[in-house]
Formats: sequence, C-alpha cells, structure tokens
Amino acid sequence: MIFEKLQLKRAPRVKDWYLKIDTISKLFEYHDITLPAKSELAFKEFIEVDVYKRKHYTNFYPSMIAIIASLKEDTFINTMAKLNGESIQHQLKLLIDGNILFFNCNGGFTFDTINYKRYNVLEIIEKDKLIFPQIKKLSDVRYIKWPAGKHWYAKIGNLDILDSEGNQKWDTKKEAIKAAKEFLISEAI
Repeated sequence: MIFEKLQLKRAPRVKDWYLKIDTISKLFEYHDITLPAKSELAFKEFIEVDVYKRKHYTNFYPSMIAIIASLKEDTFINTMAKLNGESIQHQLKLLIDGNILFFNCNGGFTFDTINYKRYNVLEIIEKDKLIFPQIKKLSDVRYIKWPAGKHWYAKIGNLDILDSEGNQKWDTKKEAIKAAKEFLISEAI
C-alpha cells in the first residue's frame, strides 16, 4: 500500500498523509479492510441509541445514517447499505474518469488527476498493512467501550487493532492498551 504525504497547492499549510488508490482492485481491497469494521461500529451505536435509549449518537457516520433512514422511512441497515454502495460507485466513477483517490486515516477521501494538479507530493512510503505513517505513538490510539458493552476496542482512525492472536476486543482497557503497544511496535516505520 502506498501512502503519500500531500500538500494542497492553493493552501500550502494544509498537508497530511493519505492512502493512494489508483486502481479498482486497490479500491476494493481498501473497502474489504475498512467497511466491515465501520459498518459494525455504526450498527452497534444504532443499537445503543435505538434499543438501549442512549440519548444521542457520538459518531457522525451512524448519526447521518439514522437521519437519512428516518427521512426516507427506511431501515438503518438498508440506508447504510445504500449509502456505502453510492459512495463506492462515486469512487469508481472518479477512478474510471482517470483520477487518483486519496483516503485519510478517518476514511474520508479526496482526489486529484494523475498529473497532480491540486496537490504536491512531499513524501511517499510503501507499507504492507493499512497503517498510516503518522500513526506512531500510543496517544494516536482511541479506546472504545460501548455504554452497555463488556469489551474494550482499540482503534487507529477507522481500523480495529488486532493482537497477535487476531483478537479485536479485550475484557479490560489495560489489555487493549497492551495490545495497542504491541501492535505499534510491530508496525514501527
């Protein structure tokens, strides 16, 4: 996977790391990695709000899905599937039209032409795994425990951290922090 540190030409102070997606197969690989976890967390938050009557959403994605589902009088699951499909269709069209997609660590994306009309490339790093180069320290990791949940999750951006045994949830925050430390050591740049 190729990561590029991009600088916006019209605003040189704006720069960040992005995953470069320049083929349809890379786009599908990206979504195969990120979409299941993103959808699962959105649905879990929906359950917390709808079933357990938590007062409000804490993340934009499930909140947006719930609002659209309500406006269209559709289910949360159907609306999430439709939005994901529409987003991927838009991304495919951009690729087919000759653009390059750039995803940030939170799942947002931008695009540019293959000649880089909008961005300057400051650095390029190639990695085997989808871990953004700016993720280097423990403070970059978020720890999540759902209000009615029993387990702790460790996340970098939208990605779940897995320990060496493939676990993505732990009984205590201390175990989640330990897994995150081991993960960051194994992913050191």
